[in-house]
Order: sequence, then structure tokens, then C-alpha cells
Amino acid sequence: MENIIGSIAMVKDRIDEYLSLMRIGVISSVDDGALFAQLTFADLTNSSFPAKEILLLKDKAELYTLLLSGGANIPLADFKLLFQVNMLQDRGDASSLIQACQLLKASPSAIELATVKLSARLVSDLNPGQTLHSR
Repeated sequence: MENIIGSIAMVKDRIDEYLSLMRIGVISSVDDGALFAQLTFADLTNSSFPAKEILLLKDKAELYTLLLSGGANIPLADFKLLFQVNMLQDRGDASSLIQACQLLKASPSAIELATVKLSARLVSDLNPGQTLHSR
């Protein structure tokens, strides 16, 4: 679980009953039951969210494999976006990962393909031999 702390994550933050906004933050803590996580945003505000609502970028190798094996089934605009995200992941620095998340905010379908829920990542970290597909 410690390797999750400090990870860049995205969450859909409900502004009101009808409006929600995809926000990018850094995971600052995860509760003992791994049900909730605290995110810190660029404006230095902290908010707690259920782990099942927090999205992390898939591993760059996993995303690359998805692009190679499932590219024919992915709409062209999403494929191009996911390829850009994968190239940014390859750089490995935090600003590139934030930029990748910013790009994803424009396409809900690309978000679905490029991310994994924090709750699924925590389960796979607890059971490393088990492979999970969260979506």
C-alpha cells in the first residue's frame, strides 16, 4: 500500500447534483481498510474519496499491450490519445504523468481504457499472484 502513496490519481468530483468534474491529485493517504483514500489537489485542498472512485493510470507496459493487441477495436481518436498517454508515461516524470491525465480528461472512453480503480490496484497489491481487470 505504501507504493500507492504519492501516486498521481484522477477522481470525478461531484460539484452538485448535476455537475461533476474530473480532478487530478496526489494520493496522500489510504485508510487501514483500503476503502477510502485522501487526495491532495494542486490548490492544496484535501478530500477523501472511496477507493473505488479513484482512478490510477495503468502500468505503461499494460497500456502498450492494450494498444498493440486491441488497437483495431479502439476508436481512432482514443487510440491516438492513448498512444500519447503511453509516450508520456514512458518519460516517467511527474509532470508528464499529470499531462497524460490532463489529456485523458477530454475523453471518458479513453479514461476507461487507460485507468484502473484504486480499489482494484490495492487488491492486486495484496494478492500479487492474482491478475485483475478492473473494468
